[in-house]
Amino acid sequence: MITSACELVDQQEAVIKNLKEQQQALIYFLGGLTIISLIF
Repeated sequence: MITSACELVDQQEAVIKNLKEQQQALIYFLGGLTIISLIF
């Protein structure tokens, strides 16, 4: 029982980390697009 709870926490942390990385990538992407559109 305890081990499955620990596994769930590990899975949640992995998912959250993955989401944060995707969010950062999206922010960089949008920032890059904004800069490019401002230059041209």
